Amino acid sequence: MGEVKSKIKKINSMLKSGEITCTKLTEEYIKGINETNSGLNAYVNITADTALETAAAVDKKIKNGEE
Repeated sequence: MGEVKSKIKKINSMLKSGEITCTKLTEEYIKGINETNSGLNAYVNITADTALETAAAVDKKIKNGEE
């Protein structure tokens, strides 16, 4: 669990510093899902458009200094 928490803290720091955007992070996760899901069938419904819209809204909040 410590490793997961550490990764989350690092991603949070990267988002706040502008090193990465939520949109870019989401795109990378969607890319990974698309590359592996055909073999895993882990996802029945992938809502990439909704995820990207939400990521853009989060990016805007971060840019405006909102929590």
